[in-house]
Amino acid sequence: MIQVGLKCVGREYDMAVINRHLDAVEPFWLGNGWYSDGEGKPRDYYISSGFHFYSLLYSHFMQDVDPERCLRYRQRAQQFAKDYVYYFTADGEGIPFGRSLTYRFVQVAYWSAVAFTGLDVFTPGIVKGLILRHLDGWLAQPFIGADGLFSIGYSYPNLIMAEDYNSPGSPYWALKAMLILALPEEERILGRPNASPLPELGRTTSSTRGRTNHRPQRGKPPRLDGECRANSIRITSSILSRSMASSPTPANSVSPLNADATA
Repeated sequence: MIQVGLKCVGREYDMAVINRHLDAVEPFWLGNGWYSDGEGKPRDYYISSGFHFYSLLYSHFMQDVDPERCLRYRQRAQQFAKDYVYYFTADGEGIPFGRSLTYRFVQVAYWSAVAFTGLDVFTPGIVKGLILRHLDGWLAQPFIGADGLFSIGYSYPNLIMAEDYNSPGSPYWALKAMLILALPEEERILGRPNASPLPELGRTTSSTRGRTNHRPQRGKPPRLDGECRANSIRITSSILSRSMASSPTPANSVSPLNADATA
């Protein structure tokens, strides 16, 4: 991405360096929209917020010099969307699984990249709804510490959730979801189009022995544009000012993984 940045500002860049690094990633491609985070390694939110996020940015900024690779990346991201939409409830919550859950709303960074690059998946309203309802849900969680900073944890400050590579700044990877703020003002999340609910989803999947899911659970109707708009303004303001204080963790709190899995 450094080389891409140099190209975008009209400075000298090294296409050989770009090719060498991107070629090294190709063995991680599994097909059907999915990568693994290294050969034989896990598939989790790094696939959406890492592989596809940066691939979409590459396809956006390098189309004029590397059209074949850019097309391939966009096609892969389109394939991925067909699966990834199932990872979110009608209310916007993402499935808590895999590593680095302390990055929180990085879970929708992929959808922000979809909006930013104009990738043709679903409708703009559906993509907007996915992002806004997700941010709206995080706003209701006491994950910001008393110092006004993002905490290590998930739904609330919880060092048990820490990975050995986390630092106090790690939770701010969540801000990759704010790529949507780079859109022109009339296309940003606070403007048109209106947020739409999830598309009608229904299929049978059985990737885990003994567990079959016929269709995503639908709970109460999703909150749409009016409430999402107000809450998105608030969460964006909180992120930028880092001034929100968290609520105290309830004494009877359980692990957020267990709580979310139960929900």
